[in-house]
Amino acid sequence: MKINQQLIDAFEDLNLAAMERAIKEGADVNCSHPDGGSLLSVAVDFAIDSNIQGGGRPGEEELEYVTLLLKSGAAINLKLDDHSSALECAKAYKHAANVVVYLESYNS
Repeated sequence: MKINQQLIDAFEDLNLAAMERAIKEGADVNCSHPDGGSLLSVAVDFAIDSNIQGGGRPGEEELEYVTLLLKSGAAINLKLDDHSSALECAKAYKHAANVVVYLESYNS
């Protein structure tokens, strides 16, 4: 679906406003990402890994893209194409307990 690709492209461009537009136009926030897994799992991995690579400390992850997807209904336990769910992805990082708690707060 073309609108899903627009959502993925907006995420790849780190364009939050374009992501919001694509979602409003009907993009599926649980769509698969070309790298494998759901867009949410890729966004979680990106947020945590970017923080680590940038020398940040646990709790300093920028979660704006993750938050937008969660608020729009993305599923934290969705597994696609044998890839980890967003929650499993966060749990795989030993210093991302705060991200796990954040994700789980959307699962209640």
